[in-house]
Amino acid sequence: MINIRKYILIFVLLTTINGKAIITKTDGEIIEGILPEEILQFAKDMTPSDIKILTELSSMKYQFGSQNELIEAIKEKSPELAIKIEHLMQGIMEKYNTLSDESKNFIKELGEKLKNFNTLSTKVNKIEQLKVFATNFLPAYSKLSNNAKEELKQIFPMFDFLSITLPKIVNIDSSYD
Repeated sequence: MINIRKYILIFVLLTTINGKAIITKTDGEIIEGILPEEILQFAKDMTPSDIKILTELSSMKYQFGSQNELIEAIKEKSPELAIKIEHLMQGIMEKYNTLSDESKNFIKELGEKLKNFNTLSTKVNKIEQLKVFATNFLPAYSKLSNNAKEELKQIFPMFDFLSITLPKIVNIDSSYD
């Protein structure tokens, strides 16, 4: 069975680590428009030590069988960071639980398709990694009903943002049927 909390935690950690760098390098208003408030606050509250720990653990994320194992590994390194992550996950899961079944299934299926995404060879460049992500994400997103797309746009706006920007970044056709 798919553990949606595990996939969301992995997604949140990767987004946050990358988001922290983005927030310091680009227009924060763009980031604020696409990431949930919980992630933004978590990123703002991260210390250099937190970033180091999460970066280290993100490279080992598939070694953890469950979210609880990952949280325990974080607790060993920083109990304070574990509390921050648990609070973050609670907020994200509250939002996730408000979604319709269609939107929840989209997130679950995307997580299942992408569970090995970061195990791609390190020789594969970032654009190629984005193409792999895009070829999984864009067709699935385009099949969603307008209601589900609007719901995701309101609750997790990064999906709408990705549907618009990915085709431009990786130079692929976004007109999936």
